[in-house]
Amino acid sequence: MSTRKHSPLELLKSNKPAEIQSKKGQKLISCLSSDLLPTVLQKLVDYRILSVPVFDSRTNAFIGLVDFLDLVHFLAEHHWKVLEHPKSYREADIFVSFNEKTAKDVMGVSVAHKPDWNEIHKRYGLSEDATFADVAKVFTETGLRRVPLFNSERNVNHIVTQSEIVHFLYEHMEDIDGKFLLKKVQDISHTKDVVSVPADCKAIEAFRVITGQGVSAVPVVANCSPGTGADVPRMLLATISVRDVRLMGTDASAVKNLYDYTALEYAKLCRERTDNMALTPAVSCSTDDYLEDVLVKMNESKIHRIWVSDPGTKILRGVVALKDIISEARQGV
Repeated sequence: MSTRKHSPLELLKSNKPAEIQSKKGQKLISCLSSDLLPTVLQKLVDYRILSVPVFDSRTNAFIGLVDFLDLVHFLAEHHWKVLEHPKSYREADIFVSFNEKTAKDVMGVSVAHKPDWNEIHKRYGLSEDATFADVAKVFTETGLRRVPLFNSERNVNHIVTQSEIVHFLYEHMEDIDGKFLLKKVQDISHTKDVVSVPADCKAIEAFRVITGQGVSAVPVVANCSPGTGADVPRMLLATISVRDVRLMGTDASAVKNLYDYTALEYAKLCRERTDNMALTPAVSCSTDDYLEDVLVKMNESKIHRIWVSDPGTKILRGVVALKDIISEARQGV
């Protein structure tokens, strides 16, 4: 007797992230508002996470989130402010500033409007009783990448991310209806006009493009200028993402690398020095690949987006992001 398959929406509605996190023994990693950025960065690196909730140093109340994009935004903006100075001054100044700023100083600086968590909680009911479907709705309607779940005392013990929802779908692929898994990339909603950076631009400029576009990663390509869109053929070479700033630490030479290394060199350096990245510099799929293939590649490579390119030429055609998969899952097909 065959086991009944479910739509992804059915699975999202019948499972609660707080319960699953508790069963897996996941503990909330957090920081205080007064923690310096090197401390925040070290927690992100040590626990292999992209964000941490921030609690007020005096009241211990939840006040927001700090993620890698906030750190990248700080570096890029500071670079812009001291652009007129000699390179050696810029390197030293960014290093000093990075070591003096606190979590509260950079919390939410990467978004146009800092989330009003009280309002979001009131509107969507983000309690520990929320289902994956409840959280997915917030992601698709607000553009947020992660949200806190509040308990009855208005404390935060759980953070849910876009990647957690997609990983949940990956873990339950055997239970999901084939109509969802066998959708082709060309038939799902995804971004086709992807902004990229040329291989020979400096790494710090690549991070500036990331913050300017409000994305978590950009493809490194051949034959283009910074910020080039889909109207120019571009060959996919590598990826630079916000978590590549994890090389910063408290080592001044890491700041120097942002100015000395090209985007392609920096991307390769990151993959040489870390063990949790994709085996190849830029993971991609074709428009003929199935959503099932995308889920497998994303989760096995521990990435948050997969570039769409031509199989033979590696010409960039678009990107499938976590939010695209979540949006498809919410349609209930």
